[in-house]
Amino acid sequence: VEGLIDSDVVVGYPFPLTKEHYTISIKGLRELSGAPLEGEEVGHAPDVADQHEAKEEGRTSRAHYIDVLVKDIEKLDEGEWLNDTLIDFFMQWMVRNETSNLCHVFTTHFYTRLEKQGPEAVTRWTSKKKINIFELKVIFVPINLNLHWSCCIIVNPGEILNHIEKLETKADFENSDDRRPCILFFDSLRMHAPRTIQKHVLLWLNSEWKRLERPIPGKRENVFTKNTMELFRPEVTRQRNFSDCGVFC
Repeated sequence: VEGLIDSDVVVGYPFPLTKEHYTISIKGLRELSGAPLEGEEVGHAPDVADQHEAKEEGRTSRAHYIDVLVKDIEKLDEGEWLNDTLIDFFMQWMVRNETSNLCHVFTTHFYTRLEKQGPEAVTRWTSKKKINIFELKVIFVPINLNLHWSCCIIVNPGEILNHIEKLETKADFENSDDRRPCILFFDSLRMHAPRTIQKHVLLWLNSEWKRLERPIPGKRENVFTKNTMELFRPEVTRQRNFSDCGVFC
């Protein structure tokens, strides 16, 4: 980035390259795991946000791109904090070869707006793009609160009615092959309040369920509750400083 100013674009994703150009550009590069990048297919990231959301978030009109600027690259220096652009970039890169359409990655602004303004404020994130979240297996929700990153993963939300039926019949989950709906929460500092995050996610799931006019069994007011959509906190490696939470996210 030598010779560039903070606002200069270093890279835009997805890359507008042919497979040949892509292969040449990654020659000799390796993943963090050490695996070579040679031979990978060109990735195509899904839309980051629609035009309205992009303008509100200060993005350019190329809403389907993530522009990484010089000032963003500087956040990769030791001791710096990763920002939303870098997290969004990595999330989209992570699912670049996903072709099943069974997972979705929200931007870092999604949960912030959900918590501050409620489910109605994020309805267009799915309705305008005709996304039915109950057809998805995995939904990634990166979270930034109080200068700290964590990650929420919503698993199998469309299986909620089958799960409720099993709960009511006291089925044996240990020997069941059914896909259990749940929320996984990862926090390398245990700084964020998981129950608060679960509450807002459940409000959004119920809002989407009603928006799509899906059935609500019995006399239930909502299908997604803390009992039907449990939150689990898998054991994760704890960070040893106060700057690497974005990496762990």
